[in-house]
Amino acid sequence: MDITKILIASPTKLELSAFSNVIKDSGLDYIISGVGPGATAMNLTRAMEKQRPCVTIIVGIGGGCPGADAGTKDVFLAESEAYGDLGRCTAGGVESVNIPFEGPEIVFPIREKWPAYLTSGLHDVLAELKVKTAPMVTVSCASANFERAMEIGLRFGAAVENMEGAAAAQVCNRYGVPLLELRGVSNIAGDPERSKWVVEEALNKTAMALSGILTYLKKLSPSD
Repeated sequence: MDITKILIASPTKLELSAFSNVIKDSGLDYIISGVGPGATAMNLTRAMEKQRPCVTIIVGIGGGCPGADAGTKDVFLAESEAYGDLGRCTAGGVESVNIPFEGPEIVFPIREKWPAYLTSGLHDVLAELKVKTAPMVTVSCASANFERAMEIGLRFGAAVENMEGAAAAQVCNRYGVPLLELRGVSNIAGDPERSKWVVEEALNKTAMALSGILTYLKKLSPSD
């Protein structure tokens, strides 16, 4: 695998700055993908057309879903992604909207799209880095209370709530590009008390995980 064709994308300047040393050392292309599904889809599509990466890595922070095994400062790699609030908003939560023969697409596989060269030794690397794997869920409106966050998390079996991953998975799947989505848990989703959030610590742990994963990828030959 050609390590120079890996694209790193981060939603914000704040998140990207935490990974600047890792990215600088790697010499890889990077973009700020923007906050939310719309910006992510637009900017990542432009990058796909221009840079033609062989692997895309989305890296940032997210909220741990209440009831899931996701504590602050844990780091996760997404197994799948889903649009958590795409549908009809009701008093009882979000209901799916089904248009016959048209969708919309809601859930996107990630792990099952990884080629053999990614999966052959990745499990051992993740175990060494103490990175967990689990489904994630993407929302356009971040949960501001535990009830909404738990309902969305349980509906999709997700451990981490974020605002970009499903759009990234949708774009990468359309282009046939493997996606690695790496998130550090900075808070419990739905918790309005920002004094409890540990953004810097979560970013630092995620940067260490990113460095370890890039070291693993560099060992892969172009023929793998």
